[in-house]
Amino acid sequence: PLPPLRVAAVPSGEAAPPPPKPEFGIDLGGAANLEALRMHWQATKAAYGPLLVGLRPVASPRPRRPAGVDYRLVLGPLPDVATAARLCARIPVTRTGCRPAKFDGAHLAEH
Repeated sequence: PLPPLRVAAVPSGEAAPPPPKPEFGIDLGGAANLEALRMHWQATKAAYGPLLVGLRPVASPRPRRPAGVDYRLVLGPLPDVATAARLCARIPVTRTGCRPAKFDGAHLAEH
């Protein structure tokens, strides 16, 4: 016969692990489709490359009214909103602007 099954119990006084900290980035504008967003990323890299070292792009979908989706170019990750705001302050005002944003979306492939 097998020995009795023993199950470990978590003491009720222990808290669950904290949720992961959100990551932040900078939103550098958007496009109606992923191909246009890739072109926007290429132009952004060409113009501001040294400021963007170590950041990676994601395509963050945003619902568009009345229907459809557009995509935002978000670069990150950055540790907090203040760091994102400081980076935006170093990027000259552009047609699309720069603002801190949640670093969330699908990796934006180069091709």
